[in-house]
Amino acid sequence: MQKITIKSIVRITVQAAVALAALFMLVWSCCATPSVGTVVGVVLFGAVAACAVMARQLWLLLKRLWSCIGGRVAVVLVSAVVAAGVGLCGFFTVQMLHHISRPAAEVKCVIVLGCRIYGDQPSGMIWVRTRAAYNVLCEHPDAVCIVSGGQGSGESITEAEAMYRLLTEWGIPSHRIYKEDRSTSTEENMEYSAEILKELGIADGIAIATSEYHQYPVRRAQRPDGIGELLGRHQQAYGA
Repeated sequence: MQKITIKSIVRITVQAAVALAALFMLVWSCCATPSVGTVVGVVLFGAVAACAVMARQLWLLLKRLWSCIGGRVAVVLVSAVVAAGVGLCGFFTVQMLHHISRPAAEVKCVIVLGCRIYGDQPSGMIWVRTRAAYNVLCEHPDAVCIVSGGQGSGESITEAEAMYRLLTEWGIPSHRIYKEDRSTSTEENMEYSAEILKELGIADGIAIATSEYHQYPVRRAQRPDGIGELLGRHQQAYGA
């Protein structure tokens, strides 16, 4: 019979804690709106949970591989890839937290960033972003909205048109909505929306409605002479 020691109790406790935390994050990722970020989360947390559950077998495998040169090279290469992946995930997580939403005292305009639609039907992600903008527009009746997104492969209308239809169906007057329907990237979203803002004479009090994982790319895509002060909101409308 194997003797139970303090060391083994600590090891089992740590394994169980890591596995439960990874499983919780795995379920959360599976329930979130499908995106590149959620897929990465599923893969990452699934791998962490598997490693925690099979920690002893994994350790024995590593010892066996380390006994030969080829195995050592493989272990080093895999470790480097894993370390790079964890580093990138950590970097983008920090950036997302840094650019997380904050309450805005005044909003003059909310820009909704488009994403994939299916034919003329909005995806779940675009619905959530548009709903976030709707909430902001209801809270700020004098604010206007820019729906930003062109037409991609497999789309029968522009993403801007799909968001425009949602907002008008929910009761937002059409004169408060401006369509930017040329963009095909985040950079173009910001560039072409800035042109509309310039025409409207709006240089600050701007909220961005997008997804959490998209916050950092949006900030990177800002132009010094384009989008003015970004004001953050809740429900996936954010600023910095």
